[in-house]
Amino acid sequence: MKFGADLKNSIVPEWARGYIAYDALKARIKAMTAAEAAEKDALEEDFFAQLEEELEKVNRFYLEKIKEFDDALSKLDGRPRSSSGDAFGAGAGAGA
Repeated sequence: MKFGADLKNSIVPEWARGYIAYDALKARIKAMTAAEAAEKDALEEDFFAQLEEELEKVNRFYLEKIKEFDDALSKLDGRPRSSSGDAFGAGAGAGA
Protein backbone atom coordinates (compact mmCIF):
# COMPACT_ATOMS: atom_id res chain seq x y z
CA MET A 1 0.00 0.00 0.00
CA LYS A 2 1.27 3.48 -0.78
CA PHE A 3 2.14 5.81 2.08
CA GLY A 4 -0.55 8.38 1.24
CA ALA A 5 -3.28 5.74 1.19
CA ASP A 6 -1.97 4.18 4.38
CA LEU A 7 -1.94 7.59 6.08
CA LYS A 8 -5.54 8.31 5.02
CA ASN A 9 -6.66 4.91 6.28
CA SER A 10 -5.02 5.39 9.66
CA ILE A 11 -6.32 8.89 10.44
CA VAL A 12 -8.18 9.23 13.73
CA PRO A 13 -11.19 11.35 12.65
CA GLU A 14 -11.22 13.45 15.83
CA TRP A 15 -7.54 14.27 15.27
CA ALA A 16 -7.68 14.88 11.50
CA ARG A 17 -6.87 18.57 11.91
CA GLY A 18 -3.55 17.59 13.49
CA TYR A 19 -2.25 15.55 10.57
CA ILE A 20 0.21 16.83 7.98
CA ALA A 21 -1.32 17.82 4.62
CA TYR A 22 0.47 15.04 2.79
CA ASP A 23 -1.42 15.33 -0.51
CA ALA A 24 -0.82 19.10 -0.75
CA LEU A 25 2.89 18.68 -0.08
CA LYS A 26 3.13 15.82 -2.55
CA ALA A 27 1.46 17.98 -5.21
CA ARG A 28 4.02 20.73 -4.60
CA ILE A 29 6.86 18.24 -5.03
CA LYS A 30 5.37 17.04 -8.32
CA ALA A 31 5.04 20.66 -9.48
CA MET A 32 8.70 21.31 -8.61
CA THR A 33 9.91 18.28 -10.56
CA ALA A 34 7.87 19.26 -13.61
CA ALA A 35 8.77 22.96 -13.52
CA GLU A 36 11.23 24.83 -15.67
CA ALA A 37 14.54 25.74 -14.06
CA ALA A 38 13.50 29.39 -13.66
CA GLU A 39 10.43 28.42 -11.59
CA LYS A 40 12.06 25.76 -9.42
CA ASP A 41 13.62 28.12 -6.86
CA ALA A 42 10.31 29.87 -6.16
CA LEU A 43 8.42 26.59 -6.02
CA GLU A 44 11.03 25.11 -3.70
CA GLU A 45 10.77 28.13 -1.41
CA ASP A 46 6.98 27.80 -1.35
CA PHE A 47 7.24 24.07 -0.63
CA PHE A 48 9.55 24.57 2.35
CA ALA A 49 7.37 27.38 3.69
CA GLN A 50 4.31 25.12 3.54
CA LEU A 51 6.27 22.23 5.03
CA GLU A 52 7.33 24.43 7.94
CA GLU A 53 3.70 25.51 8.49
CA GLU A 54 2.56 21.88 8.45
CA LEU A 55 5.24 20.81 10.92
CA GLU A 56 4.29 23.68 13.23
CA LYS A 57 0.61 22.68 12.96
CA VAL A 58 1.41 19.07 13.88
CA ASN A 59 3.62 20.20 16.75
CA ARG A 60 0.93 22.56 18.14
CA PHE A 61 -1.62 19.76 17.96
CA TYR A 62 0.76 17.34 19.68
CA LEU A 63 1.47 19.83 22.48
CA GLU A 64 -2.27 20.47 22.87
CA LYS A 65 -2.91 16.74 23.26
CA ILE A 66 -0.09 16.38 25.78
CA LYS A 67 -1.65 19.16 27.85
CA GLU A 68 -5.09 17.51 27.65
CA PHE A 69 -3.63 14.17 28.77
CA ASP A 70 -1.60 15.80 31.54
CA ASP A 71 -4.72 17.61 32.78
CA ALA A 72 -6.71 14.38 32.73
CA LEU A 73 -3.92 12.56 34.57
CA SER A 74 -3.77 15.32 37.18
CA LYS A 75 -7.51 14.92 37.79
CA LEU A 76 -7.08 11.16 38.14
CA ASP A 77 -4.13 11.58 40.48
CA GLY A 78 -6.33 13.68 42.76
CA ARG A 79 -8.95 10.93 43.12
CA PRO A 80 -9.02 8.74 46.21
CA ARG A 81 -7.39 5.37 45.72
CA SER A 82 -9.17 2.09 46.35
CA SER A 83 -8.49 0.15 49.55
CA SER A 84 -5.95 -2.01 47.69
CA GLY A 85 -3.89 1.10 46.96
CA ASP A 86 -4.52 0.60 43.25
CA ALA A 87 -5.91 3.58 41.29
CA PHE A 88 -7.83 1.23 38.96
CA GLY A 89 -9.71 -0.74 41.57
CA ALA A 90 -9.42 -4.32 42.75
CA GLY A 91 -8.25 -6.85 40.23
CA ALA A 92 -7.28 -4.33 37.54
CA GLY A 93 -3.57 -4.44 38.30
CA ALA A 94 -0.85 -6.59 36.77
CA GLY A 95 -1.72 -10.21 36.29
CA ALA A 96 -5.49 -9.60 36.31
